Amino acid sequence: MGYRFRFREPVDVEFRAIALEQIRLCHDAAQATGVDIAHEIRRHCKKQQALLRLVRGSFPDHAREQRVVRDAGRELAALRDVAAHRDALARLRQRDAQRYAVPELERAEAWLAGVQQSDTVMRKEAVAVQRALDRLDRQRDRLSAWTLEKHGFCALSDGFAHTYRLGRQRLAQVIDEPTADNFHELRKYVKHHRFHLELLQSLWKRPIGAAVEEVELLGEWLGEHHDLHVLAIALGDESRGADRIDPVWLGELTRPEMSRLERRALGVARRVYAEKPSRMCTRFGVYWQACEQQEQQGSECTFTSSESAL
Repeated sequence: MGYRFRFREPVDVEFRAIALEQIRLCHDAAQATGVDIAHEIRRHCKKQQALLRLVRGSFPDHAREQRVVRDAGRELAALRDVAAHRDALARLRQRDAQRYAVPELERAEAWLAGVQQSDTVMRKEAVAVQRALDRLDRQRDRLSAWTLEKHGFCALSDGFAHTYRLGRQRLAQVIDEPTADNFHELRKYVKHHRFHLELLQSLWKRPIGAAVEEVELLGEWLGEHHDLHVLAIALGDESRGADRIDPVWLGELTRPEMSRLERRALGVARRVYAEKPSRMCTRFGVYWQACEQQEQQGSECTFTSSESAL
């Protein structure tokens, strides 16, 4: 059915169907070849978390079920970190091959590749994937009993506005104190907001779809920023002994790229979070009402460029 509400069934029926599909997709990812299995399963876990956040105002068990999905994703977090470190190094070289073609980083790449491809890591991945799937399977067993206490957009509005409001607060923290940790906190809520927009994209496909693309890009920049930060920590870890890279030198090397990502991200984030949560929620509520009216009239819920919901 895709990751979105479509108005063909009551909202709680679609909620359960979307949740069930995310668990199925986690199983599909575990059986796939040629993909980063840990990354794919964690991506669907994050989508499941965002869905549960969206219904927080009408689903009494949302907090417990969010913890289940969060813990499933954490089973795979350490495995994903190694791949993220390698990706961060690759992006640095793409950005400026001459600047980052230094022996220390070449040794770091060889070390990361060895860790990622080691038999120990492969065995750990198999165990972690199974543990994550076991958690999700237990959630699936409860899923048929999930019910929402509200109907229509009222079932989603509290979670939609709450998550957006927290994102605005995290942006204010970043502006006041632009630390790597604060940027990472902002990224978490950007991802949730992006998934919420995906879930609501059927309300007005092209404009909301364009917003999804912008918020996704913002999330990618914040993700790259975080990857560079944790890469510097990992390569400067004293436990690496002789393979350790001077963290001060590495920080000076990565700082220009992190600063560039910060500037780009803040420019988009200010626009993403320019609207007050109450106004944004009201606007999407009107979109929902318009779509319900169109559905009752038997026409597809699609606005043209000349139509407006407000």
